[in-house]
Amino acid sequence: MTHHLLDRDISDSDAAEAPEFLVLRQNPATRAYAQVGRLSCTGGMYEFRYITHGEGDQPLPEFPDLHQVYRSPHLFATFANHVMTPRRDSYRQYLRMIGLDSHTPDPFEVLARTWGDQVSDTVQLLPIPRVDGGGGLQTRFLVHGGRHVDPEAAALRTLRVGDQLDLRHEPDNVQDPRVVLVLTGAADPSQQRRLGYVPAPLAPFIHALWDAGTDFTVIAEHINLPGSRLVSNQMRLLARLEATVGRDFDVEAALGS
Repeated sequence: MTHHLLDRDISDSDAAEAPEFLVLRQNPATRAYAQVGRLSCTGGMYEFRYITHGEGDQPLPEFPDLHQVYRSPHLFATFANHVMTPRRDSYRQYLRMIGLDSHTPDPFEVLARTWGDQVSDTVQLLPIPRVDGGGGLQTRFLVHGGRHVDPEAAALRTLRVGDQLDLRHEPDNVQDPRVVLVLTGAADPSQQRRLGYVPAPLAPFIHALWDAGTDFTVIAEHINLPGSRLVSNQMRLLARLEATVGRDFDVEAALGS
């Protein structure tokens, strides 16, 4: 899928609801993710800053100075190129795939659901969930690895929007012992069926919720069956996680920042 630079700015009202993102970069050799910066928007201005700036750190090409705070009224090309332009004929279909077809969303709304995930790019954005006054938070993620654990989408076809999903730690996974499996919800665990995995950058957050004894719910928010136009391997299932956390729960620490 080809992406183009967005020319739509984010308004002040949009920015009030937009999340902040941790900017991640994947090591092509190890496939591990490292947090390199933060992307936010306040007062209609986008801002990017590095989290670390130690000796030997490699800057992103658009942001060569590790110590500078970058600001712009336009979304930086590094991140705008991860959002489909509204000028594409397939734009409305793309929005339907991520459950945003009821309105024209701002770029942060799209990134909060897709994380800017691209096969050809090592940069990804992890939304930082906001906690409301009652301790509630929510975040969305596209379930990964569905074509491996459910190649014919047999389990996916049993799902309906609004169905509850289950998450399970898979400690014997040789590639990543912290991996979190996504399954269909069922009272009898033996009846659960595999759908895929929580994206690797979010797995530490799930483990932190478990470690804190936090009850949370995961819902199937949008389903794209294989064969649908534009559906990629990572866009089969959009899930929404909802939780209520205690006052001492540190969201950013849970994300591994």
